[in-house]
Amino acid sequence: MPSETDSQSPTHNEARADKGESVGATSPAQPKTVVKAPLDSKNGNEAKASASAKASASDAHADASTSAVKVPDPLDFASIKEDPDDLFLPHGAKHFYSNGKYRIGRPVPGGTPTGAVPAGLHEFYSQKIVWSKGYIDSLNCDSLSANASIFDVISAHDVFPFGTKCGYIILPLDYSKPQGSTIALPIIKIPAKSGVPHKGSIFVNPGGPGASGIYYGANFAHLNFEDPTIKGETFTDLGYDVVSFDPRGVGGALPQIRCESSAAFFKQAAGGDKDSYDSAMKISKYNADKCLHNTGKLFGISGSEFIPQVGTANVAKDLDVMRSVFGNEKLNYYGASYGSRLGFVYATQFPNNVGAMVIDGIENPLTHAGDPGLTKKLKQYLPNGTLLDREKSQAQGFNETFVKFLEACLSQSPLFDNDCFAKEYVGQIKGKPPQEQIDIAYAKFQELIQASYGGTTYTDGSGNPLSFEHLVWGATFKPLYSTSLWTTLNDGLISLDKEKNGSDLRSLFDSYFRVEYNYDYDNDKPLPPTVPFKEAAYRVITCMDVDDKALASKEESEKNWRDYWQAAPLRDPGKDSNGEQRYRYSHSNVCPFLPKSQSVLSPSHYFKNLSDTLIVSSSFDSATPFENGVVASQLMGGSLLTVAHSSHVAYGRNISCADNVVNRYLKDPTTFRADVVAGSLKGEKYSGAPGVATKDIYSHALTGDTCQLSNFAHATEAPDPKPSDKPDPNPSEKPDPKPTEKPAPDAGKAPATGGGKNVSKHGISATSDQVSSDKKHVRLAVTGSSFNTIVLGSIVLLILGAALIYRKRLRL
Repeated sequence: MPSETDSQSPTHNEARADKGESVGATSPAQPKTVVKAPLDSKNGNEAKASASAKASASDAHADASTSAVKVPDPLDFASIKEDPDDLFLPHGAKHFYSNGKYRIGRPVPGGTPTGAVPAGLHEFYSQKIVWSKGYIDSLNCDSLSANASIFDVISAHDVFPFGTKCGYIILPLDYSKPQGSTIALPIIKIPAKSGVPHKGSIFVNPGGPGASGIYYGANFAHLNFEDPTIKGETFTDLGYDVVSFDPRGVGGALPQIRCESSAAFFKQAAGGDKDSYDSAMKISKYNADKCLHNTGKLFGISGSEFIPQVGTANVAKDLDVMRSVFGNEKLNYYGASYGSRLGFVYATQFPNNVGAMVIDGIENPLTHAGDPGLTKKLKQYLPNGTLLDREKSQAQGFNETFVKFLEACLSQSPLFDNDCFAKEYVGQIKGKPPQEQIDIAYAKFQELIQASYGGTTYTDGSGNPLSFEHLVWGATFKPLYSTSLWTTLNDGLISLDKEKNGSDLRSLFDSYFRVEYNYDYDNDKPLPPTVPFKEAAYRVITCMDVDDKALASKEESEKNWRDYWQAAPLRDPGKDSNGEQRYRYSHSNVCPFLPKSQSVLSPSHYFKNLSDTLIVSSSFDSATPFENGVVASQLMGGSLLTVAHSSHVAYGRNISCADNVVNRYLKDPTTFRADVVAGSLKGEKYSGAPGVATKDIYSHALTGDTCQLSNFAHATEAPDPKPSDKPDPNPSEKPDPKPTEKPAPDAGKAPATGGGKNVSKHGISATSDQVSSDKKHVRLAVTGSSFNTIVLGSIVLLILGAALIYRKRLRL
């Protein structure tokens, strides 16, 4: 099983919760005419042709001698141009500049801490933030951003709502050495609506790790992230001040995680398809060395000092400092995608400080350091048998969403203008396409993207090579985060098939990595494209979260890839002309070449006495598979909102029942839980449309309501797995069997119990053996007088029975 920090893991650089877009802001498409990326100074054709006779087979790169498309050599390190040291350095950093140096310094005193303050950290918990209001002072909110580009901005004239406050919060680099080096995080505060009872602050954090939080927070002035013109009830309307920040090393945080240059990034993407195992190792080592050299450089902090401290465990500590500084006894929080992991980790470290917490689209809550026994107890909820195999489960999630795309495409949905890239290959389409037609379309897709391997078949519209690496990110990652991008994907595949033009798909790649194209108006020429440091932050933080430095052998790596492609064939590069499997060795896995982490995630566990939480999980979420939410609900003892949805995360995605349920929870979590148990959450407003394709908590297909609520008790241990029909001959050696679902009466219809059709036993029509196996630890969301009568009657019978036994014992 591949490790997410294995340097040759198929998905260390792919199994991310939300790498392509900050959850909330949908990125506009890039221009189809793109600037030509820097290529090698050498002749890529002749140099490779002559070198191929001398190079070993394991080190061979693409031989482009017969092609007009020049493919760069990513091993030509000497020709790579470095980025300026201050590229994407926020303008606000000038406030830490004096005497020719950048230095963060100590927190500003004068604040009053709220709630518990860990020993030795009073200076940080009691700091005073110096605020500036956006568009008023010289230090405006936009100046704190690393790159105020069109990708993160709602519109050119409306970035931050009027009245937004912004500034920096100062934190220790190393919490075990609070008197040592410090870091600065940009932070914004959007005040609550006047005239509404004030509920304190709610902190929000987006995907990644690597996405800017301050722009994400600005989105909460609108609610609807797919279409900002659609207004809805926002967190500020509910009485919360919205607070968001860029996590340590991310975006405009100081220092920033910085790795290889933009030129190196483009060279590796365009020319890395045919990298051998050995050459990929050299490139990974090069990238890691650049991380260590460039990170902290401007601030007098070495990369080897800074990088070990950027894990999510330390970001959770940062979050608790902010809770106190903003005057909150408890942390109210909404986290999406990677932000959901941050919320989960915060609850692990500070369970007594958790207030209202919404977790939407959660990453795998079980770390690689997790207890295998815990996974065993939760196996009944895991369609793949385990969550520890994070890469494979996420690969299957993307694959499942891609099949949904094919179904919609072949169904001649108006979304695609009644045209589909595979229409002429599948035969006549009538209604919902059968599996045979889906399989043909899937195979056509594979044929199109596998032809890009080596970078000599397609161009990006400007003569630059379009590689398999480009298409993996542009065609199988970015558009599967949101159905709003499915049209672009379909159009791009049509252009690829008919014209060998990959400009649309290259635009998705660029959008995924936030590629910026600028123009030198003084000299009337385009500037080389640049890549913000979001990708670098993702890699490094992921490494530090787990700190698994194991280096897979070539054989292990290839086995990992084959297992991965079995789960997601759409990313299989296929076979060469000799029938040999091709590989796309990852050249961006820097973990084995970085220092040991000082901020590794703690193993997951069952929470005791945690405040009521709401976990939102989309049934067909590509990046964070549905079962992640079920497991998190079990561990945290919260309510699970299942949303029938084929995009990543659900809140603010124009799904009214999801927005309504989350907002009702945030108005009063205690009353919300009581209403769920009582069955008073009912009707279209909270359940959405009936009869849609969704899932139950065991990931079985179900026809039900758009939104379904399941109520998990505060568990002190895992419920016993549902027994299978056949006894296990070796129960001590084998994991607990996955439950066999027995159809309940009216199976396939929208479940209903008690007071609301969206509230049921775990969101499904539970069978008697499910209830018997779970009733000890899970407070089922069943309601009504009959249930209360049964409970009261059972209690009376137990009391009477105990009394009779007691009397008999006295007579003996």
